[in-house]
Amino acid sequence: MRHCFSILCMAFGLLLSGCDDCSQNDRGYDAAWNGEGAPSWSSSKEYREGYEQAAVDAEMYDDGYYDGFNGHGPKYSKDPVYMDGFKDGKKRR
Repeated sequence: MRHCFSILCMAFGLLLSGCDDCSQNDRGYDAAWNGEGAPSWSSSKEYREGYEQAAVDAEMYDDGYYDGFNGHGPKYSKDPVYMDGFKDGKKRR
C-alpha cells in the first residue's frame, strides 16, 4: 500500500510540474501579446519560448493585417494567425 501511495505522489508531482511548464509558456506568450518587456535572464526557458512564439505570431498577424488593409492577396492562406490579421485589415480598409 505504501508503495502505491508513493507512486501516486510521484505521478501527481510530475503532473504538476508539467502543468507549470505549460503555464509558464502561456504566461510568456500572453506577456508578449500584452506588450510587456522581453524576458529577463532569470526567466524560465518555457517562459522565454512562449514569449518568442508570440513575437513570431505577432509578426505574422501584422503581415496579414498589412496585406489585407492594402488590398493585397493573402500570402499565407493556411496560417491562421496571418489570416486573422488579413481579415481584420480587410475589414478596416
